[in-house]
Amino acid sequence: MGLRKITGMTLVALAMGGLSTTAVSGVAFAGEDGAQVSGGSSLGDLFQQNAAQEGRQNQNCESSDTIEGSLLTGGRDAVHCASADTSYNDHIVSRSGGARAEGGSSSLNQQNLAQKGRQNNNCGQANYTDITLTGGTASETCSNRDGSRNRYTASEGRGARAEAGSSGLVNQQNTAQEGRQNNNCGNSNNATLVVRGGDARGACANKNASDSSHTLTRNGGSTARGGSGGSNLNEQTTAQEGGQNNNCDNSNLGDIEVTGGALSDTCVNKDVSRNRYTLTRNGGARAEGGSSGAGLIANQQTTAQEGGQNNNCDNTDNTFLPLDGSRESTACLNKDASRNDHTVTKRGGARVEGGSSVGNLNQQNTAQEGQQNNDCANSNFGDVEVTQGRLDTLCKNVDRSRNVDTVDISHGARAAGGSSGAALFQQNTAQEGRQNNSCGNSNDLTLSASGGRVQDQCVAVDRSTNIGSTTY
Repeated sequence: MGLRKITGMTLVALAMGGLSTTAVSGVAFAGEDGAQVSGGSSLGDLFQQNAAQEGRQNQNCESSDTIEGSLLTGGRDAVHCASADTSYNDHIVSRSGGARAEGGSSSLNQQNLAQKGRQNNNCGQANYTDITLTGGTASETCSNRDGSRNRYTASEGRGARAEAGSSGLVNQQNTAQEGRQNNNCGNSNNATLVVRGGDARGACANKNASDSSHTLTRNGGSTARGGSGGSNLNEQTTAQEGGQNNNCDNSNLGDIEVTGGALSDTCVNKDVSRNRYTLTRNGGARAEGGSSGAGLIANQQTTAQEGGQNNNCDNTDNTFLPLDGSRESTACLNKDASRNDHTVTKRGGARVEGGSSVGNLNQQNTAQEGQQNNDCANSNFGDVEVTQGRLDTLCKNVDRSRNVDTVDISHGARAAGGSSGAALFQQNTAQEGRQNNSCGNSNDLTLSASGGRVQDQCVAVDRSTNIGSTTY
């Protein structure tokens, strides 16, 4: 605890999850037990971050826990987490036991994460922090690039599971990620960010340029369950399963003040892979929000994503955002330029269930299943004041893929809202098909603009080529 001061200097945290350039042939890898982490319990205050990572090239870097004062004046604070896979794999069988994270119980602020699969990022997570940026630059970047070549390979995993603890007062972020190239970065939990004449940037990027032939992939699915609170509950619960999912720059119970500065967030997925005679079976994604007792209020964001290239970014939960002569911009982008020949994809569906509250309940529940879904820039129970400034949001999906004799089987998307004994403000969204957008939706939001501009754009472009392809 205490006060951390940074003046006129540069702090850079760089984590290379690996530059894999290996060539492997005729080898079988097995990891049956997987990764497990259990958080402790306390009779008093409890500030916790629990992470379990299992697969290849997982990262957990520069995640701050309980910093009461962090001042950056005229300097630079940069976080960069990167993974690159250019390996060659021939006749490979891999089995993994999955990843499981369980949080403890008490009066707590908590982040619980379980990651399984290949090239997962967990970086730049601020848990119960206070950050002031004056005339400086703060940047967070998480990137994954897959340029691997895979022939006659089989991969099987037991999935990822995150379960939160319960308490009286709960501020929580619970995330379970299972598939390939998932990002979980720059998410603030019970945090205050003040930017005065500075520049704060966040970026999460995935690029798939792999070449796969005669491959089998089976995933056990992803499950995230939020904890319950005896009184107040502020929670973000996210489960992501498929390929190239982003979960970044989501503020949970925070104050973000920008004066004469700039705040930008970017989440990008790009697929230029080549796939021939491949079979992919996913166990689906499931997210369940916790419940609140007889307290004043429950603020929740519960998201489950399953398919390819899903975005969940820059969604604010119980956040106050004043912009004075400043600009905040958010971009969530998906681009599919892949080439697929004789491929079969079977998806387990996306399910989300919102928690309930005896008191007031403000909630966003989103389930996305198909390809290129966006869930971004949705404010839940917030207050936005724009004075001589700009607030811009862009959510864009572009499909230029080429598909020949492919089969895509989906099990749908389902969103169920919670209940409240008092006031109820809710957004429930279920998206299943291709190129769905859920962006710029405000839930119980107070918006005031004086001499400023607020603009939201949701764009979907389909220029794909499909020959002999079937979708169920």
